Amino acid sequence: MKAIIRSACVAFVLQWTVMATTASASTTVLLSLSGTVGDANWTVGSPADADPSVQYPELAINLDPFLEKFGAPGGLIQITYSGPALLVTNTDYYYLQQYEFYDCLQSHCTSFADLTHDGGDDLGPFSGPDHEFFGDSSYSFIIDTSYINRSPIPPPDVPIEDYANRWIYRDGYTFYTVNNFVSADDIGKAYSFTISTVPEPATWAMMLAGFGLIGAAMRAAKGKRPASNLA
Repeated sequence: MKAIIRSACVAFVLQWTVMATTASASTTVLLSLSGTVGDANWTVGSPADADPSVQYPELAINLDPFLEKFGAPGGLIQITYSGPALLVTNTDYYYLQQYEFYDCLQSHCTSFADLTHDGGDDLGPFSGPDHEFFGDSSYSFIIDTSYINRSPIPPPDVPIEDYANRWIYRDGYTFYTVNNFVSADDIGKAYSFTISTVPEPATWAMMLAGFGLIGAAMRAAKGKRPASNLA
């Protein structure tokens, strides 16, 4: 009977772990480019601050379609390149922070609905290269594509009139490009470039917990085996 129960437990944990592993494999490839340098995905250009009269093979990727600002779901995405050594990779972005201000203009405010919208503006923009690679034949980095609300929340049990000046920020990328430059000598060499979603931390935690449960179940089953009778 105990053996049957142990087998059922192991089977249950195996099924649960398969489900967790399947969930972790739910990473979605949003863009996949591969081929050889000089194919239709490549143009020619000049890196920032370089002599514009000197042109190099350039793989330029516009990330706008993957930004929440332009209707994408938001969240983390991973950008990965593999191929000839890069002369340089320039990542160009425009990061905007907007705010709205709310104030308590009456004698007593008990909820956010009592506050009065008192203007707003843009802060920034913030722009420039936040990832650069020189001489690398591969790279991988992650960005957050969400356009995020960051609203200050009053601490618990604090009347809203004591926390009336409410700034609501909404910030995120409004455009983002990745520009990869290689040597003209690399024309014809293989490359790959992918953009994919990043699994949620909870998914990884569930998968690891599943493997842990399998290990524990197997150790428990092994420890309870009857000793062999030695002749």
